[in-house]
Amino acid sequence: PFCYDLIDDKLKPNQHAKYIRFMVDKLMIGKSASEVVRQLESKKKPPGITKWNRKMILNWIKNPVMRGHTKFGDLLIENTHEPIISEDEYLKLIDIIEKRTYKTKSKHKAIFRGVLECPRCQSKLHLSRSIKKYDNGKTREVRRYSCDKCHRDNTVKNISFNESEIERQFINTLLKKGTDNFKISVPKKKSY
Repeated sequence: PFCYDLIDDKLKPNQHAKYIRFMVDKLMIGKSASEVVRQLESKKKPPGITKWNRKMILNWIKNPVMRGHTKFGDLLIENTHEPIISEDEYLKLIDIIEKRTYKTKSKHKAIFRGVLECPRCQSKLHLSRSIKKYDNGKTREVRRYSCDKCHRDNTVKNISFNESEIERQFINTLLKKGTDNFKISVPKKKSY
């Protein structure tokens, strides 16, 4: 990282560690990562940094190297060098960040989300849900997987599949693979 130098095979905080300390201090008093970015943009940038951004700041705060640890894949070796952020500060910062972060939950389940690809452009298909209303007052939920990229491109035909069609194909594929030792039941569609 830009805030450490390698001296005698050990990481030592350098003069740029002040940027990390600035981030920590601002976040600890309740400033948002976006506000910290705005304040950092008015300062001289350290070598290797062309533009600050929110994700960069949050990644550095969460980086175990800043707490004096070294990470190799899934292996974490603690206390390998001098920390810039203490463990107590880190725990407080994570708590502050999580309280400020709003995670949107999907309003509908989609078992094939992130799995199906568009046969034309290989982008991931997403599930859209709508309610179809009939003249007799009854309604029916319509769920379709479609490609956003092809939908925005007027030069190609939109790729879209009904969810029940995808499920039926999936079940048929399972049955062809010799999985006849279990029963598959398809729930009836809800009418609203």
